[in-house]
Amino acid sequence: AYWAPGDHFRMEGYLGVGYGGANYKSTASDSTSSSYEYKGTFTLPYMQLNLGWRHVGPFEFALGLKFGAFLPDYTYIKHNESGDAPSHYTTANALFEPQLQVRVGSERVKYTLRMSVVGLSDLNNSNTNNSNSDGSHFIYSQFTLSNGVVFSF
Repeated sequence: AYWAPGDHFRMEGYLGVGYGGANYKSTASDSTSSSYEYKGTFTLPYMQLNLGWRHVGPFEFALGLKFGAFLPDYTYIKHNESGDAPSHYTTANALFEPQLQVRVGSERVKYTLRMSVVGLSDLNNSNTNNSNSDGSHFIYSQFTLSNGVVFSF
């Protein structure tokens, strides 16, 4: 959804689903250390609200807030002398992501730079299944910087 009540102010709303994954394998540095594997996928249903200003020269600025759920399906396997020790992580997490966005370009093609911090919280209120949260606190990631190109038709 898109709403433009004035010449410069804009409000955008999005519903979406993200999907991704990882497949990483480390190697042991010597015979006394362990190697490990980390592999799996995640689904990220979300809604996002952006409040912004446009036509400040070729620039647009926005503050965004994304809410959703982080639904992982990951396996972590630690390889050591006593054998493999797999752990499976499927705990649903609430997602909270404040963002600052800068777009520059023409009316139809814009380069976008997004800065954000992602907060996750265990929706099951438990510290089981290798969760990093007790459900009452958000875990914040490091500062995230992403970029891309937006095409409008």
